[in-house]
Amino acid sequence: MQPHLKAFEYKLKPGFYEITWTSLKIESFIKQIKDDLVELSELIYNSNDLIESRIEKNIKIISQEVLVKFPENESNVIPLEDFVNMQRIKIDEKTVDLKSKNIMIEKAVNDLLVMINTGNVREHESQRTVKE
Repeated sequence: MQPHLKAFEYKLKPGFYEITWTSLKIESFIKQIKDDLVELSELIYNSNDLIESRIEKNIKIISQEVLVKFPENESNVIPLEDFVNMQRIKIDEKTVDLKSKNIMIEKAVNDLLVMINTGNVREHESQRTVKE
């Protein structure tokens, strides 16, 4: 994000050093700064939205997954082999879910990097291929 902020700051410099209230370029300068500010705001908003809705949401889901299955009736003692088999089944079930969430997070991070590197918010929107 820093390069985008630096670029915006650079675009503001004429307003500090060259343009005065009587300059003929002031209206076009103000319009350009407003347009650039809207673009920067969209980039920041969409970056935060992507982080919250596609990355953090999936990380939270992963962190809440229970990977151990306990016997339903706690008073029954089960053999070790049965317990191990229960865990294998549970892990196999959750592996698919965790892999899909991991792929979703990876795609979201890649989309975020493309969006930040290009500064193109609309390009990011068209790249969403995985439904959440």
